[in-house]
Amino acid sequence: MSLLDPNSEEAIIRVRLATDQRPLKKLVRRFVSLKRAAETSQSPETRQLLLSAFLTDLALYEVNILTKQSHIQRMNVAQQNDFREDLDSVKNEIEQTRTDIGTLKDELENEKSRRAHMLEYDIVAKKCIEIQSREESERNMAALQQEIESLNMQKQKIQEALDYRKLLFKNVVNALHTMKEAIENTDTSSFSSNTRRINNKKKFARIGSSSASLAESDLALGGDDVEEGEEADGDRRRSSSEEEEEGAYKDETRMDES
Repeated sequence: MSLLDPNSEEAIIRVRLATDQRPLKKLVRRFVSLKRAAETSQSPETRQLLLSAFLTDLALYEVNILTKQSHIQRMNVAQQNDFREDLDSVKNEIEQTRTDIGTLKDELENEKSRRAHMLEYDIVAKKCIEIQSREESERNMAALQQEIESLNMQKQKIQEALDYRKLLFKNVVNALHTMKEAIENTDTSSFSSNTRRINNKKKFARIGSSSASLAESDLALGGDDVEEGEEADGDRRRSSSEEEEEGAYKDETRMDES
């Protein structure tokens, strides 16, 4: 079981990989030879030669190690600088990417708003297409204006006819009241005079009922039913009613004088 922790073993492996083992093995062999020469009874010249060779290999190894270490150190420094530059570059790229993302988000929101506006414009355009044109609207307005004028004329005619019927009915009612007062103030003379009075009452009642029915029929008629022929017929009926009223009034006057 290894007594070293994983980090120490990894460090040793890295040192071994970074260091050439051949000079070290040669130096170990020189040291072993020098140790054997010192332990055995060899000549001083041999021991001196082995010592000189060991010291020479040791110096070479030290120079080799120092040179490699300096190179390794410079390489490490260069790599660290490269790593820092790469790190700064990555950080700058990250910041630039974040800036680009923010810009793209703003552009996306603008595009969404623009698309929503375009959809609204399309809806408004469809509604505008469905709306009638100015010329058609003017034609419809002109037709409606003509219809309004026609209805106003019909209304005026109906109102004039109604006013005339009201006046005629009022005259008939006044004549009836006058006749009633005359009958109440006149002494009963004979059966014939009573008969004439009854006939006159019936005649005036018929005149009043015909005038009332004419007024009601004029109120029930629409604007489209007022024609020139009906107006002429109404004028004839009004003239005949006036003649009947005048004849009845003359009969009543003669009766009062008698």
